[in-house]
Amino acid sequence: GLQGYPVPARSVKVIDLASGRIIREIRSVPSPNSTTFDPTGARLAITSWEVPTTVVDLASGDVAFALDEVLLYPVMDTAWSPDGQSIATAGFDGGVRVFDGGTGHQRFSIHGTGGHAFAVDWSPDCRLVVAGKSDGTARVWIVNEGGAREVITLSAHDTRKGIEGVAFSPDGTRVLTGDLGVTA
Repeated sequence: GLQGYPVPARSVKVIDLASGRIIREIRSVPSPNSTTFDPTGARLAITSWEVPTTVVDLASGDVAFALDEVLLYPVMDTAWSPDGQSIATAGFDGGVRVFDGGTGHQRFSIHGTGGHAFAVDWSPDCRLVVAGKSDGTARVWIVNEGGAREVITLSAHDTRKGIEGVAFSPDGTRVLTGDLGVTA
C-alpha cells in the first residue's frame, strides 16, 4: 500500500468459532474496511474504500443491496441497529448517515462539526447513535424517523488525536471510546 496506509483487504471471511472453519468468504466487495452483522446474523453490511456500503446475504453469499451512498469520501465504519431497522455509517467527510436496514435507502444525514467520522455505534434501545471523530470528540445524537439531535459531546482531553472506536455498554448507560493518541 501507500506509505502510511494499510494494504486494502481482498475479502471478508466469516469464521465458525466452534470449528475454526471459514464458512463464507465474500469477494464481491472490493477493498472492504468495516463490517457489521444484522441482529439475526443472516446479513452482513460491508463498507469499502471504493464502492457504497454493500449488504450481503450470508447463506448465499449474494449481494442483497447497496446503501444509497454518494461516495465523495470513504466510509470508515458501519453499525446495524439492534432492532435491524437501520444501518448507520461514519464518513471521512464527517457525516453520519442513517439508512433503512431493509432497502438501503437513506433516511437522513447528520452533518456535524468535528472533522472526519471514524466510528459509529447504536445504543441497545436504538434511540441513540454515537460517532468517534478526528477532532478527539465522540458525539451522541438522539435519532428518530425525522432526523437527529445532538445531546452530548465527549472529549478526549488528554490527546485530542481523534477517536477511532466507539461502543455503547450493553445497558446503554455508558459510551466507550478508543483514543488515537494513547500510547503504551
